[in-house]
Parts: sequence; structure tokens; C-alpha cells
Amino acid sequence: MTTFIMLCGQGGSGKSTFSKKIKEEFPYIDIHVCAIDNIVPKSMDKMDRKEREFYYKQFIAQTQEAIDKGASVIIVDFCFDTRGLREDFLSSLSFSPNTNFICIRIKPPIETIIKWEVIKHGNISPELIELISRVYNEFQDFEDWEFEDYEFASVNTFIVNPEHY
Repeated sequence: MTTFIMLCGQGGSGKSTFSKKIKEEFPYIDIHVCAIDNIVPKSMDKMDRKEREFYYKQFIAQTQEAIDKGASVIIVDFCFDTRGLREDFLSSLSFSPNTNFICIRIKPPIETIIKWEVIKHGNISPELIELISRVYNEFQDFEDWEFEDYEFASVNTFIVNPEHY
């Protein structure tokens, strides 16, 4: 049986850190992390549409390969900020019907995301702060997301503040 964990959260929210912590906590479990950052050489927002589509297709292929290999736990690390993007991604994959599905929104306070971006990139512009805030406020959580189109053995959704782990 496979457990498929979809981490959702905007850039800088702590998705990659969360997935590393899970791997550290459970070294005896076959955990495969599929992260867009592992295959994309630069920030996706600096790419044209064709480049983004190319890397997104590679990301889907990487994830399907992990499913096909039968990894015990698969963690997918990507923004998935809209319901449509999450549904498109899941619809492009083939799952075994006995897959457990967990969707986790990594949601630190907006001030924490901005602080992490400053630490990572140095001084950031007011325009970038405005963009981070807009994405944060427009991020679609899971309240209205229906899962009946997928044949998962179980479905669980959580919102996690990474300041607590």
C-alpha cells in the first residue's frame, strides 16, 4: 500500500523543509520525494509558458515513476495554489485503488514567509512583498475540494503551521 502526500503551499512556506523532516523522522520507510525544485534549474516564474510546461511534464513523469515503483510513501512538493492545478495534477497520474491520499497545506503566517524570503534573497522589493501577500491571500484551501473522482483508499487533509515543527 502506498501513501501519497501532496504538500501545498506557496514558495517559501516550508514544504521542502517539511518533507526533509518526514524523511529524517522515518528513515526505515521507503520515502520518495518528488519536488519540482529537483528538476527545474531556475525559478518557474522567470520562465516562459513553454519552459514551464516542459518542466511540469517532467515533474508529472517523475511522480508517476515513483508511483509505478511502488514506493511506500511519496511526497509531492509543489505550490498547488489552486484547486484546478491540484485536480489537473492528480488527473494526470495513475494510482492503485489502495493508495492512501494525504493533502497538507503548509501555511505559516505571511510575516514568516516574507522573513524567510529576506533571509534567502537579501533585501526584497515592495513589489515582491505585494506578490507574496496576494498569493497568500488568494491561495485556495481544501474546504470545497471534492475527492470522489479519485479511487483512493482514504483521504485526509490538514493545514500545518511549520513554526510548530
